[in-house]
Amino acid sequence: MKVLWYREVAGELRITGQRLDGSSDPLTAEIPSGYEQAGIQASSILVPEPGCWAITGSAGEHTLRIVAEVE
Repeated sequence: MKVLWYREVAGELRITGQRLDGSSDPLTAEIPSGYEQAGIQASSILVPEPGCWAITGSAGEHTLRIVAEVE
């Protein structure tokens, strides 16, 4: 799944995630280089199986956490 992030701070984007409604391997994220400045950041998030997932993106001291149902 392709995801665009908007960052108001410069720095490396880090993406993590875990399944909330059962056990699973963690998700993986592919974050291309070249987006060190603030603004739009492209990424790909690979979820190993359907379920309820908490996905966290962080850059610098700022963090955004979402919970999503993945079918």
